[in-house]
Amino acid sequence: MPSPPALARAGEEFSLNSVLQSALRATEQVAELKKIHVQAQLAGDYPSVVGNPQVAQAGLQTLLGWAIARSRRDPVSIALFHLRSGEAAGPFTLDEAGGLPPGEWVALSVVDSGPRLSTSELAELNVDTQHRHTISPLGAAARQVRGAGGQIWTETDMDSGSLYVAFRAA
Repeated sequence: MPSPPALARAGEEFSLNSVLQSALRATEQVAELKKIHVQAQLAGDYPSVVGNPQVAQAGLQTLLGWAIARSRRDPVSIALFHLRSGEAAGPFTLDEAGGLPPGEWVALSVVDSGPRLSTSELAELNVDTQHRHTISPLGAAARQVRGAGGQIWTETDMDSGSLYVAFRAA
């Protein structure tokens, strides 16, 4: 479930696709060292989003590095998609996105081959970590994404889990 709505420190418009591509370039060496392929599905036109692009890039870079580091096999899969209230996109409709407020969003899914999230990682992800000491890279990524004006949550089942990040469209 997404964190409570966060207010961006700077409400500037930016391309989540461009910020994500910069974060992917920054984590290429880690993926090469681990021999983990990163499979990114980024084709398409996406609206600009609102938030802090520098903090968003830091958060996505932390999140991608974490996913690569914990993966056991190929690939780490990343997909970008556009959500609008009432329309299906990506893995679900906005109504199924576990609490995102109505409106228009650009979202990112990250699926890795690592172990299920620990109870402490889930706790760091599902609480407001803005004023809390965090030791997990996932908790740090959640703090950065929220600080940039985004939402972060996880969807899990018995065999797998996916992390999602979303920013409101401009």
